[in-house]
Amino acid sequence: SQHRLEVFSAATTPHMAVADALLLSQSLPLFFAAPQFDGRKLGQGDYYGDGGILSNYPLHLFDGSQYENNNPYYRNGLNWQTLGCRLYTPADCPEAGQRPITNIASYLSNLFETSLESQITAHERRPIDQRRTINVSNCCISTTDFSVAPQPEDPIYQKLVQAGETAVRSFLESYTPPDLVIPAPLSRRIRRQIEHFFHYRNRGQNEQ
Repeated sequence: SQHRLEVFSAATTPHMAVADALLLSQSLPLFFAAPQFDGRKLGQGDYYGDGGILSNYPLHLFDGSQYENNNPYYRNGLNWQTLGCRLYTPADCPEAGQRPITNIASYLSNLFETSLESQITAHERRPIDQRRTINVSNCCISTTDFSVAPQPEDPIYQKLVQAGETAVRSFLESYTPPDLVIPAPLSRRIRRQIEHFFHYRNRGQNEQ
């Protein structure tokens, strides 16, 4: 209700739970009731909506000057420690760009998707951001498809997980740090961390 974007972080909102910040940030207008927050707790104060409506992929937030101190990967206003993951809709999706409007919900869904597409276009025009981005296919699943369950037995969920793993591996296999950021083997460090994540995740699944 303040007509502006707001950043939730340990620096700006140190007393806020991460779960509460996520709740505010993913509240699609009319799909979910608009939550309120007064700077300390939910349930009172200003109304909030999904941050993705205005800024769905704010990679630039981590390029602020506060990240420059003692950071060998900060060069010319860019923080090369930043690595983002962005969902995209494959061009061969059956309904890509053509979702029928039959009621107010489908109208709002189309409106939201249009807003996201315009932001995607802006991102694609910045090659410097693409070098810091892992592009993950959404497997033609709409942003407003709430039927997907984060359960091992849900085939759509597993398909999305596999798409994410494939995208990460592909990115790391072809990644080379920019010339200005060679002082330390950042790519190898990131690759080791990701490989450890996949190793322990797969081991956990096998033990279930």
